[in-house]
Amino acid sequence: MRDYLSRRAFAAVAVAAVSAVFLPNSLSAQAVDPAAKVIQGYYASLFPSVRAAQGLGVAERARRIAPAVLGTFDIGTMTRLAVGPDWSRFSGAQTSQVRDAFSKFLIADYASQLGDYSGQDYSVNPEVEMRSGDRIVKTKIGSTTINYLVRGSRIVDIYANGTVSELATRRAEFSSILASSGPEALIQNLRQRTQQLLGG
Repeated sequence: MRDYLSRRAFAAVAVAAVSAVFLPNSLSAQAVDPAAKVIQGYYASLFPSVRAAQGLGVAERARRIAPAVLGTFDIGTMTRLAVGPDWSRFSGAQTSQVRDAFSKFLIADYASQLGDYSGQDYSVNPEVEMRSGDRIVKTKIGSTTINYLVRGSRIVDIYANGTVSELATRRAEFSSILASSGPEALIQNLRQRTQQLLGG
C-alpha cells in the first residue's frame, strides 16, 4: 500500500511537471497565492528532466532532478516529521545521517518513477487553504487530486488523492524499523534502498 501511494503521489508530480509550462491563461489572470507559485515554480524547474526521463537511467534522472527537489522541499522538516517522536532522541550525528539518507532516498525514489509517466492536463488552484499557519495548495492531475503542504516557500508534505499524507505513510514505515532496531538500522535501510533504486 505504501509503495502504491508513493507512486501515485510522485506520478502526479511528474506528470504535472510535463505540463507545467502550459499554464492556463485564466490562471495567470487571477491573483495567485505565493504558495501556489511555489508549486508552479517546482513543476517548471522539474520539467526538463521529466521530458528527458525515458531516455535516461535512474542515477542520471536522480542527478538531474536533485536541484529541483532540494530547492523546493524542506528536507530537514520532512525528515523530522517522517521519523516522529524518536527524532528527539537521536544524537547530532544520527540526525544528520538520517536526513542525508532520507534526502537521497526521496530523490532516488522519485527518479525511479519518472520514466513511467507522460503528459496529462493539470491545474493548480490559485487560492489556497490555510492550515495552522501553513498553506495547502490544491492541484488536479487529470481526475486525480494531489495537494501540497507549503510552509513559507518550501514543500513539507504531499497528499495523494488529496488526503493521504506521504510523510504519515513514511512514519508508519520508519517507526517499525526504529522500534525494532534503532536509528542505525533506519540509516542502513534507506541507504540500501537508495542503492537498489539507483541501480534500476
